[in-house]
Amino acid sequence: VGQAVVMAFLLPVLRIVQRRPRLHSRVMRVSSIGLAAVGLYWMVARGVG
Repeated sequence: VGQAVVMAFLLPVLRIVQRRPRLHSRVMRVSSIGLAAVGLYWMVARGVG
């Protein structure tokens, strides 16, 4: 249920961002860096702990 709520919120926001090319490139860059950082953190946390 939690994932469905998050998707229900994010889908309209992503549609709006997708219509604005300049904003879209910034959001994609920031979200990619954020996802890479979270993945790196989880990898290190599982490797150490």
